[in-house]
Amino acid sequence: MRNRLLLILLMVGTLVIFGLSACGQSPAQGNQTAGSGQDTQGNQTAQSIQNTQQAGANSSNTDASYIGEEKALSIALEKVPGATFEHIRINQEWDDGRTVYEGKISYNDMEYDFEIDATTGNIISWEAESIYD
Repeated sequence: MRNRLLLILLMVGTLVIFGLSACGQSPAQGNQTAGSGQDTQGNQTAQSIQNTQQAGANSSNTDASYIGEEKALSIALEKVPGATFEHIRINQEWDDGRTVYEGKISYNDMEYDFEIDATTGNIISWEAESIYD
């Protein structure tokens, strides 16, 4: 969720900067109200976006403390011999007060649903069933 928010903020900042450039103004020449983080039209400025991004990066639960999606993929694929990256779908979720990688492997007429703790890499849950059930 935090990655999506940062991506959106980055995109807004880029649009603001390019929008001012297209109007013949540099971001420093925009109609900014001093100290507000907004221009006179109420839009968030690039500096305000940068401050928000830095605050997110400095939070106590940063993505750097997570094992990463690639490692989670490897952990799950080790449990299903023969399955490859083409057979797996995974996403990062917030569940029961912690960040997890939640996913599904579809391989060899079987479906495997799993959750992996994003901090420790421990498998929290693992279920396997035939695709015919």
